[in-house]
Amino acid sequence: MQKLRTLQRLKQGLHPQQIQFMNLLQLPAGDLSEKIRKEIEENPALEQEEPRDSSHFLKDDEEQAGKKQAGAPIYPAEKKRDHFLYEADLRPHTESWREELEGQARLLHLSAQEKKIVTYLIGALSPAGYLETRLELIVAELALLHDLAATPQEAGRALHHIQQLDPPGVGARNLQESLQLQLQRKKSSPTIKAAREVIGTHFLPFAKRQYPAICAKMKLAPHFFQEVLKEIRQLKPQPIIGGADASPIQRLEADFLIRRQGKRFAVEIPESSKRGLRIHDAYETLLKNYKKAKEKHEEKVLAFIVKNIQRAKWFIQAVEQRHRTLLRIMEALVEEQRAFFSEEDIKALRPLTLRQIAERIGVDMSTVSRAIRRKSVRTEKGLYRLKFFFSEALPTKTGQQVSSRTVKKRLRDLIAQEDKGTPHTDEALVGLLEREGFLLARRTVAKYREQAGLPPSYRRRE
Repeated sequence: MQKLRTLQRLKQGLHPQQIQFMNLLQLPAGDLSEKIRKEIEENPALEQEEPRDSSHFLKDDEEQAGKKQAGAPIYPAEKKRDHFLYEADLRPHTESWREELEGQARLLHLSAQEKKIVTYLIGALSPAGYLETRLELIVAELALLHDLAATPQEAGRALHHIQQLDPPGVGARNLQESLQLQLQRKKSSPTIKAAREVIGTHFLPFAKRQYPAICAKMKLAPHFFQEVLKEIRQLKPQPIIGGADASPIQRLEADFLIRRQGKRFAVEIPESSKRGLRIHDAYETLLKNYKKAKEKHEEKVLAFIVKNIQRAKWFIQAVEQRHRTLLRIMEALVEEQRAFFSEEDIKALRPLTLRQIAERIGVDMSTVSRAIRRKSVRTEKGLYRLKFFFSEALPTKTGQQVSSRTVKKRLRDLIAQEDKGTPHTDEALVGLLEREGFLLARRTVAKYREQAGLPPSYRRRE
């Protein structure tokens, strides 16, 4: 006998407008511009206004402290924030890829000698981004043409610095090395580890498409090897595509721009697409005219108009909410990393978590995670991914905490400066870092070394 039962369940669903906001939140500047363009094409009720300039200043520590004690808001722009939609419509910068590399190199902590060698090597790269001249000849050219005495080891270390820049693979001396550099940047996984071995150890058979022989030597299943091939085929054979010096390339469009004026920081959202969105005047007029519709065909037209206007309103509100949220997160980030933005020295970087920013501005941690995804900020000295500012805390001998990025940078420097005849083991690196006050276990050093794409000591020996 069948029985009927009444069940009561509580379900929580997201409103379509919330879903749209979350989707827009994780888009970087370039993708947002394309999304707005497509939305305007699909919805005739939506249009863009002309841009208006607007900046948001963060004052110095004394002014901030005074405001906190007085209970006033931290940021001066706590009025109606709708004007965040009309940020500076900055013209995109263009520069040659060599200038872009030189800009990245300026962020490295190099000696005057190293800077000169790095700059010369960047100029010696081929249009495809390869270094086709032997380091011995580079050293001779530096001595003859620029009266700069350098050793092949110094040139090698300078080349290593270039190979850590973007795009991955730049500064490689051949295709094999370029592919290896690109694979080093990828997050380690069984497939990536196998791809590294294929390119590093079995490159000639790979180039000759002797895939069965490689599978046999590496003891790989055919279906797994297909996944390995798929990863390798995603790599670029040339680090620089269309890299002739006469052709400028588009810089990565930053999601934020930070300008320093005295002791204050101006935070802007320099998206060329972020002009004000509004309902088209013609649609507002049509809505008024058709509200008195009596015939069926007029009612259908009215429903179409109302649907498009509602869709446009939701989209405008989602974009506005996105800009307000991003600006609040960036303002909080600048406050937390004020020392770094003042000096732009990695040593000044503080340990920081997503939770700290989320609690500071009163949002969920997942919102911060979406907001920083694929986002970048441009300062006077260069371009930084927002993920760069978040790192775990590591202890020091003095009892203070330091950002893991500071330790990783020092680890890379120690390996770059080592004697390639007797490279440092992980145990030796632990000792060297401990002398400088950093307390790390050997497995932590090994993990950081692998994350940097650096091989163990026996593979670094020359």
